[in-house]
Amino acid sequence: MLAVELPLPHITPSGQPYLDWCSWLRPGGVLAVLTASPTGLGRFVNSAGLVIAAATAAGLTYLQHIVAAPTRPADQLAEVGEPVRVPAHHDLLIFTSTRGGHR
Repeated sequence: MLAVELPLPHITPSGQPYLDWCSWLRPGGVLAVLTASPTGLGRFVNSAGLVIAAATAAGLTYLQHIVAAPTRPADQLAEVGEPVRVPAHHDLLIFTSTRGGHR
């Protein structure tokens, strides 16, 4: 299993880093990608589609999309009137490898 966390999807025109990650997995291996959806200044970025496209183009099989809701410990809750910038959710994308890597 290979797990990565991406603030924004770093995908080159050649499909990296997904081509490398695919080559590191054995048949039946799992790649789990956790993405953040940055917000602020009136923008929202949902990168799940880019990640799925890049991973499948690299030869990985898309298995599942899990929506993970972030929480804060009770002692870190915002005060009334304090601006809060917390993402509504994170995307956990699961892929499997059907071919063997060479590492």
